[in-house]
Amino acid sequence: MLNQTIYTTRIEADNDPVEYSITMSQFIYHATKPGNRPNSVILASKDDYRFAIPAASLIHFPHNAPILLTDRDSLGKRVEMELKRLSPRDKVFLIGDLTNSIEQSVKSLGFNAYNILSDDPIENAVNIYNFLNKPMEIMIVSVDSFEESMLACTWAAHMATPIIYTNKNSLPLKTVDLIMQNNITSIYILGGSSSIPFDIVTEIKAIKNSINVQRIEGNSFYETSVNFMKFYDTTTTFGWDNYQKQGYSLTFCNKDNWQHGVCSSILAHTGKHAPMLLINKDSVPNEIKSYIDSVNPSTGMAKPPFMHGYIAGGTDVISYNTQVELDSYLKNVAWLGNRRIEKMKYKIKSGDSLQNLAKLYNISEQDILQLNPGLSPNMLQMGQPVTIPVTMDLQ
Repeated sequence: MLNQTIYTTRIEADNDPVEYSITMSQFIYHATKPGNRPNSVILASKDDYRFAIPAASLIHFPHNAPILLTDRDSLGKRVEMELKRLSPRDKVFLIGDLTNSIEQSVKSLGFNAYNILSDDPIENAVNIYNFLNKPMEIMIVSVDSFEESMLACTWAAHMATPIIYTNKNSLPLKTVDLIMQNNITSIYILGGSSSIPFDIVTEIKAIKNSINVQRIEGNSFYETSVNFMKFYDTTTTFGWDNYQKQGYSLTFCNKDNWQHGVCSSILAHTGKHAPMLLINKDSVPNEIKSYIDSVNPSTGMAKPPFMHGYIAGGTDVISYNTQVELDSYLKNVAWLGNRRIEKMKYKIKSGDSLQNLAKLYNISEQDILQLNPGLSPNMLQMGQPVTIPVTMDLQ
């Protein structure tokens, strides 16, 4: 089910992670002909983020695969129906700790089941890295929490960069071995010190001095999501580099709901290129507001480029008031002092004066003059275009 405002699209499914993954799949893949079907589909447990997060790397080309969440020991009729609708041409990935009954169900539907299975989430992430032919760049996130770790899913979906795990209190031997035994040239650590302590970062850097190791973090989960949005490594071209005033598609996820975050990461792959920002159910954090304002094209007119936000989940996860608040920040606005404004064009009519226009639109004459350099209050002419600031609000 989709609910839209002018600048947002909500993708919701009644607080049901399985249904949400199906709704997202249907939003992206119409599956009416071979050209709009996925090549593959990813199945992961709805109950354990540790297996689902690294699977986001499989979303990317050539798989073009949505993630469908399922019970670990039963596929269920809804997922079966969605697999039939999608009819993937290549394979169905089985990820993590899914049981043999899932594999049998997939095969009974006539699909090619491909196992990347392990009861150990750290080993499972390594197995996905190996399947991807051992890329030279990896991201490292915490296996012990998902709030910042799920941010990596969008870049993984966008570029197929593998997601590898560390524990909070120690660097796993499997991760150390992966770094030592492969030709890894760059490691991007995603998360602040509450997720990945400084000692772990130091240990990673010490494994090979030749590796480019960079950390992306913030003072809060929200700030980390913003800083990841802005990050760009000019040497490797890793990172979204989204800091200019040119209009972006963005995905907004509740920081407490990993299922929506993981499944929504496909929006960063399928032409939307919509990375993730973290918010709360009932509020838009100041870090997110400031970022949106910093990249809003700020023409103040209803013309491209536009900002657009995808709201991940129903109103029980992100309230309607929060959606409306986001809509107001995504508008193509301009600034007048410390006020966010929209602009409208007005043509001077007989009898108009600056004083009358200011009174009509509940603004000051100075506001009009500030937006119209060179305008002479005493020399207005019929048909002359004037820019009027409207719908002002405080920052």
